[in-house]
Amino acid sequence: MAEREAAEGRAKRRKEKQPDPQDNPGQQFYSWQKDTDNFRPVVRIVARPETKVKMGSALLGVLSYTFKTDFEKMELKRGGMVIEPIHPGRVKQVVNIEGAATMKDIGYFGYYEYAPEAFEGTVPLTLTVWEQGLETPKVIALTPEMAAMISGDFAPYLEHRRTAATP
Repeated sequence: MAEREAAEGRAKRRKEKQPDPQDNPGQQFYSWQKDTDNFRPVVRIVARPETKVKMGSALLGVLSYTFKTDFEKMELKRGGMVIEPIHPGRVKQVVNIEGAATMKDIGYFGYYEYAPEAFEGTVPLTLTVWEQGLETPKVIALTPEMAAMISGDFAPYLEHRRTAATP
């Protein structure tokens, strides 16, 4: 229903009496098939803020949680070189849970997407995460096994890109 209303709104904006046949909400797969070459696989790294028990709530017998800090930004480095993300993101999430354990807070999470090629090779990878309000970031070393596992998951795609690039 919402999609139909949006199509009607688009038709009004475009000053058309009938929605475009391509905008038919019931049409399966729309016309995105033409653009499948434009989609690339990505590795998404999600940084969630840590939680803590609120002071006094444990004494009252109710577990009440809050976020310790909020996500600010992150960097992925190969050796000393920063790898630019395809899509850096900082997202607000509202948490409202009630019950034996409660949490009513708003936290900022990090969602960064990187090309699978970033995880190839044997050069050490580190992830640096800054939390809002804290000066010292957390530095996490990705193990060679973890990087190999990630690049192994994308091996068919990476091989296809290499063979497609050579004439």
